[in-house]
Amino acid sequence: MKLKLSKTGHIFLFLIPLLIIAHVAKSQSNVLLTYKSTLAKNGYAPMYHELYSNDSLSIFQVVKRFLPENVLTDDETGVVIVNTEKPDSIEPVVVSEINRKLIHTKTFITKNHGESYEKVIYQEPFSINWSLGAEVKKIGQYKCKKATAVFRGRHYTAWFTEQIPLSTGPWKFHGLPGAIVEIYDDKKFVSFELEKIEIPYNGSKNIPFMINSKNMISVKNFFERREDYNEKSEKIFLEKLLSKLPRGATIEETAYESTEIEINF
Repeated sequence: MKLKLSKTGHIFLFLIPLLIIAHVAKSQSNVLLTYKSTLAKNGYAPMYHELYSNDSLSIFQVVKRFLPENVLTDDETGVVIVNTEKPDSIEPVVVSEINRKLIHTKTFITKNHGESYEKVIYQEPFSINWSLGAEVKKIGQYKCKKATAVFRGRHYTAWFTEQIPLSTGPWKFHGLPGAIVEIYDDKKFVSFELEKIEIPYNGSKNIPFMINSKNMISVKNFFERREDYNEKSEKIFLEKLLSKLPRGATIEETAYESTEIEINF
């Protein structure tokens, strides 16, 4: 881990934790955390997200993404793998109201095998039940404690630090007695790592309009729509593929493991 302190006040993970505690302990202090994610859904191409957080609100959104490789070759078998997955979403935004324990998500559902997208805004309550463990380890200069949870079909391990005393984390991961420094699922399909911290954050952040959107749907409705669109997109893909094969050719479908962050509701 590199030792660096920017002139603009960006505080990196190695900095003296006591300084961070002094800043964050102030009521309504604003913090800006940058996370790097690697998701199987996105071909493990890294994405960078900013998490603006204080005592009552957090806003999580993408600031930089890299496109995954479309064609990969297995070095051992020589088999060519065509990546037909589309990015998990386009510019997803997750706004969490800490006091009301509500999460508002703006995302996009792929339609017609990526030919179009539908914007969806849905709301849900905080629903992760964490189990706190006794294990402790250092990540950078942070003393981190272990927590585990099952959420939407995935088994997660989180490492959080009480040295940043905000109950916050990337995406929908909230509810721990400290900020999440690292979190991943047991199959490494989902991974978020804290890269940078700015404390205090003196910039301004507008609360996205989506909190009071008239087009808000339930999380259950979101999953139903996503499943419906996925089935239709798969059908379109197979029809296009068959049209390019010799007459009489058939396609054998094999079961595959879902790479969605949220497997089930």
